[in-house]
Amino acid sequence: MLKKVSSDENYTGDYDYKIDGGYYKIETGTATLTAINYRRSNLNLTKQVVDEKNQPVISSELFTFNIKVKDPQDSQVWFSVQTDANDEKTIVKELTTNASAEVKDGVKTGYYYAESGTEISVSLEPGWNLRFTNLPNGTTYTITENQTAGYNLKSATIDNDGTFSLKNDTATGTGTIDKPNTQYTVTFKNEAVTHQVEILKTSQNGTTPLPGAVFSLYSESGYGDHSKTPITINGETQLTSGEDGKISLGTLACGTYYLEEVTPPAGYLRLVEPVKIVVDGNSVTYVQSDNSASLNNTGVIYTNSTDTYTLTVTNNPGTILPVTGGIGTKSLTLAGTVLVLGAALGLGWKRRQEG
Repeated sequence: MLKKVSSDENYTGDYDYKIDGGYYKIETGTATLTAINYRRSNLNLTKQVVDEKNQPVISSELFTFNIKVKDPQDSQVWFSVQTDANDEKTIVKELTTNASAEVKDGVKTGYYYAESGTEISVSLEPGWNLRFTNLPNGTTYTITENQTAGYNLKSATIDNDGTFSLKNDTATGTGTIDKPNTQYTVTFKNEAVTHQVEILKTSQNGTTPLPGAVFSLYSESGYGDHSKTPITINGETQLTSGEDGKISLGTLACGTYYLEEVTPPAGYLRLVEPVKIVVDGNSVTYVQSDNSASLNNTGVIYTNSTDTYTLTVTNNPGTILPVTGGIGTKSLTLAGTVLVLGAALGLGWKRRQEG
């Protein structure tokens, strides 16, 4: 609705008209009303994990945040989460959250929504980006990070001169969207208890290093997902053992990881089951169902002089036979069939001769 400012007793500014709470002025000698629209802003939330030297480390934990976003117009607030903030193809469609999921044709789109001002609980892996979209000026928000064992909150900051601050050294911060057409990012940074972990790939006797074994490391949520998303280590998602049989997994923060052999060394059988590696504040332990892995050959964790945990993973020698469509399997099956038929015919002929 358009009305003259003079009818608004509470406003004394140098404007002529008011439309839905906005004030506008008509230039002298014209009959043109000019209005300017501004794009709404976005609010991002991301998580970083560092060591005591403030260097990024690998973490498999899911960190839970409780978030309230209050839209001044009480509109629903919408958000999505991407594993890569710059690539919409990496949107996470199965979030751990209490927000409502948008569903189209029976399939989750990866977009979630909640009523303005309600508490949203959502779990994120380090490096993921949660984004609230289309927030008008005056939107207020509160973000609380739940405590996770082995991790201490180091800082919580916002970019682009945004308004956000922690309350009295707690893990709760508040802020306000105070500029249009701006993308704000709030970053929670934790310092983690970490351990250096390396893999030693050997033959069954545990003494001969095996180069050429290819492994991938997964977080617990990444391995549980049917699509399986490996962790990137030094820019690679597949790690190959060198001539010394070793692979460095780098610095691992507390959490559960799965080490899967992608390709075995030439002449050896591939591990069927992954090695489950558990890192906590005091030690590193493992679980391996077929007993192909060991720590110090005793199943007991040990630490060497460089404070690196070395997990020895062995391979059995052998060659894998083709199981489907391969000529080898068909040839073996055919040969076995011929032998059985030959034996049966020979036995029948012998009985006829004896009769």
